[in-house]
Amino acid sequence: YVVSLNYPGQWFDSNRDAFNLWISHCAGSGIWMAGRGGGHFQNITAYENKGNGFRPTYDTGWVNCTAGRNGKRGFYIAESAVRLMNCKAWWSGFRIPEAGWSDYQSNGFSFESNTRGAIAVGCEAQDNYANGFAFSLVTGHNAYDCIADSNNRRNGDSVAVSFYNSYNCRFSGQVYDRYNDSVRY
Repeated sequence: YVVSLNYPGQWFDSNRDAFNLWISHCAGSGIWMAGRGGGHFQNITAYENKGNGFRPTYDTGWVNCTAGRNGKRGFYIAESAVRLMNCKAWWSGFRIPEAGWSDYQSNGFSFESNTRGAIAVGCEAQDNYANGFAFSLVTGHNAYDCIADSNNRRNGDSVAVSFYNSYNCRFSGQVYDRYNDSVRY
């Protein structure tokens, strides 16, 4: 990953701000955060990275960020209290998977790992190879006014919005498949 927002062996800075960045063709993820939260990120594109587009830490805000054609997930939310507004993930899982990768690693937005309280507002998942929005083993995540457009590009068992062993999660918005005019539930 080209941007690593942690400082090994030192005190973690909780006031991270990044604006107007283009991150592409990295061997790992575009942005992978660790440590304390509290950052604000705006107008950042993670494009054609081998790993995830973005993997934020907890208590961070993301506005107008785009993850396109990354090898794994567009947004991998494995920490609590992440806020996403007007973000888009498209063609997640574009690169050929390596041995041991599974389809769930190609979701547009993945909310995972026993986290709580993340929110996505006005976000879009389009043409991802697995699920558009996936809620897996989480509690209290919310996605409002979001769009899941034509996901499941591998034609596997993926859907537009998936809830797996998750509780008190909400999704509102539009779900459709523009290629065959049917809705994938």
